Amino acid sequence: MRTISTFHHRMSGPHSGPYLLATKTDASMIRWDTCRREFEPDGALRDIYVLDTTIKHWQILFDVLRATYTLEYSVDHTVRPVPATVEEVFNNRNTVSPLLKFHVGSILVACHFFTTTAIEFDICPRQVTSEVVLHELLGLLQLVGDTLGKAVIMSHEFDEQHPFITYEPSGKKFQYQKVAD
Repeated sequence: MRTISTFHHRMSGPHSGPYLLATKTDASMIRWDTCRREFEPDGALRDIYVLDTTIKHWQILFDVLRATYTLEYSVDHTVRPVPATVEEVFNNRNTVSPLLKFHVGSILVACHFFTTTAIEFDICPRQVTSEVVLHELLGLLQLVGDTLGKAVIMSHEFDEQHPFITYEPSGKKFQYQKVAD
């Protein structure tokens, strides 16, 4: 049986430092004990997706990430300056392997620029270890969703059809749906 819960979050703005959830305990927040099984290490990553995107969505988010986080960009494992436009990244995507990395609290977030039609990040579930860290991660989902005005989902690796966390910016709501048994 699947468990579905809906949660609301209050957050600071993206230009006042890292986009984090309020640290105040609130019954409306996704609780760590509710979803901790989704982050149990199983050898796979956890994916964060925004679906049905365009190069314009990518550029808007790229600019916000650059203004909010310290980004590290590499091409074929060689660190390079962060490009001015995401179009520069996709122009060479067929011949090189670009990687953008940044930290959200203690979580390393990676983006491989697989396609312009979906924005995808991955994280190691081993790094999500507490309610505080979970809320830092949810802060990223909300930043992405609010920036693009699009839903953001988190799933087990390669399983975007079965998200366990969804953020819907129109209602500023998170939804948890149990996937792990």
